[in-house]
Amino acid sequence: MSHRALLLSMLVLTGCPNPSPEGSDCPEPTGPGVTHSETITADETWSAADGPHLVPSGLDVRATLTIEACAVVRVGEGMSITVGDSATTGRIVAHGTATETVRRPVRFESATSGTHFGGLVVLNGSLDLEHVEIDHAGAGGAAIELSGPDDDTIEPSLRAVSTRITSSSRSGIRLTRGAAFTDDSRDLVITGAGAGGGAEPSYPIDIDPPGIGSIPDGAYTGNARDEIVVRTAWPRVIVDETFRSVGVPYFIDETFLMYDPDGADLTLTIEPGTTLRFDASSAGGVGMVLGNAASGSEVRLVAEGTREQPITFTSAAPAPAPGAWAGILMAHGSASGNVLAHAIVEYAGGATSVRGYGCGTMENVGGLLIIDWLPADAFVTGSTFRHTVGAGIVSGWTLGAGVTPVDLRSDNVFEDIHDYMSEGHCDVAEWHPDAPDCRIPRIDGVTCVGG
Repeated sequence: MSHRALLLSMLVLTGCPNPSPEGSDCPEPTGPGVTHSETITADETWSAADGPHLVPSGLDVRATLTIEACAVVRVGEGMSITVGDSATTGRIVAHGTATETVRRPVRFESATSGTHFGGLVVLNGSLDLEHVEIDHAGAGGAAIELSGPDDDTIEPSLRAVSTRITSSSRSGIRLTRGAAFTDDSRDLVITGAGAGGGAEPSYPIDIDPPGIGSIPDGAYTGNARDEIVVRTAWPRVIVDETFRSVGVPYFIDETFLMYDPDGADLTLTIEPGTTLRFDASSAGGVGMVLGNAASGSEVRLVAEGTREQPITFTSAAPAPAPGAWAGILMAHGSASGNVLAHAIVEYAGGATSVRGYGCGTMENVGGLLIIDWLPADAFVTGSTFRHTVGAGIVSGWTLGAGVTPVDLRSDNVFEDIHDYMSEGHCDVAEWHPDAPDCRIPRIDGVTCVGG
């Protein structure tokens, strides 16, 4: 199947408009062009007729730069177009056009064949891209780089509609500090990221939460690494967040920590068919930490896969082994409204530094750890816990008088659960009404309860 046919079929399935045809119906610029070297401090427009537009030494944009259909912008090797600064905002509006038969994109490319220019770097402002091609950028890190407000909020400062990023030296798009896509972004294609080689891995999208849920439908394959890398949110995610199913996995390179220090309740949503791969360096820490009892911030987990499209939590190691990452720690959850359905949790059970919750091993390790709060219902259903150390699930709550245990075992599958050191293993580690302190744990490979 051709690249266009694959993209077309994908966009039809996701409800997006048909992609514009490949190729360009714009004439090649033949004149000497216009060289731009002075900082843009007043609004201006670049037309196709004046092209090519030459940026040999980089350019600062401190106003609105409008670029018309068929305009060609050629940027010097290693140079970037920078939008805004600490005191002034800027904006680039680059709109090509397309019909079913005619495509007239705006094109950014390297001025010298075989080299890469820096890219479009937004420090304070926005990009509005429609029917745009960016080829051989990313010499500095990514073809498009945007910084957000750095105040734990989401700023939709990148509009990308029918935009193609090809052969980036490193990653395609880098979003930091809450920078995000606009709601109407769609039909984004990033391919060939990592064309410059080098030791640092390259991805189609490199993002700091929050803003993960803004990533649009598109095509993100044919890159050095076909996955979206999620960096550490510093110090934590404090707004609702979503992992959308966008056709490639998410690579979580550090602990994903989510709660509001002021006590607000949050929701983490994960769409069916999504895969989250946790870096091996997370072993010894925790792959995903949701909620915080000290602040009172509850995090509701809504991860509702289907039989046909399960949600997968797994290790990113090339040859993963049990305990490669530390699992999902629900440190303070909402009593109701949680869903973990048709999920696969595998190769978890790395060290967590959590001890003494539930019966079973003294150090609580496993795939899903529910620590010091009581769910109102058996929200984990139709899921598989496998190739994991210690326990598939740790039910770390105390059962007081008259409290009915929540059964998290009967509707799930547990396979290949390994011993934690010499302390054994079990499918589900849980408190027992007859032995609420778990002073005498019994480890029988099925359920760890007081004995």
